[in-house]
Amino acid sequence: MYGLIGVAVKKLVETEMGAQAWEEICEKADFPEKDFIKTDCYDDKLIFELVQQVSEKLNTSTSEVLKKFGHYWIDFAVSEGYGEAYKIGGNSFVDFLKNLNKLHLYVATSFSNLKPPHFQVVNERGQEFDLIYRSTRNGLEFMVIGLVEALGMKFNNTVSITDMIKDSEKVLLKIKYN
Repeated sequence: MYGLIGVAVKKLVETEMGAQAWEEICEKADFPEKDFIKTDCYDDKLIFELVQQVSEKLNTSTSEVLKKFGHYWIDFAVSEGYGEAYKIGGNSFVDFLKNLNKLHLYVATSFSNLKPPHFQVVNERGQEFDLIYRSTRNGLEFMVIGLVEALGMKFNNTVSITDMIKDSEKVLLKIKYN
């Protein structure tokens, strides 16, 4: 993963628990650098280990940490200068989700080795739809849930994920909003 993800994890930890907590988490995760270069690539295992250590520090599940991170990511990305990219998304919650792949293509101009996830809105019916999420990385579906919930809030919608169906190729989220 790109260091931008690591920077966000660090900032979230420091915001929620303080700089000392980040130091302790890095020590337990065997990450002596304690910081990331946004445009450098890092082993996914490091990010997952940091998430695991945050989980242990908070005495909660990694899925809850990832969900919280998904919520945090929306404002973080804007604060890091990616607000212009968000304009590609559209003017509604569902339109934004439909345009996530375009947003990732825009971001890929800055990150040449980016392996973005792929999203597809299907089965729209009133204020319900299914979101198909595909990624080369396993284990980030709860981050996606946090992102979807946070995006819903940005568009003044209450979002509930009523079901998650995961197989070897994709994750399908059944979503209701109002």
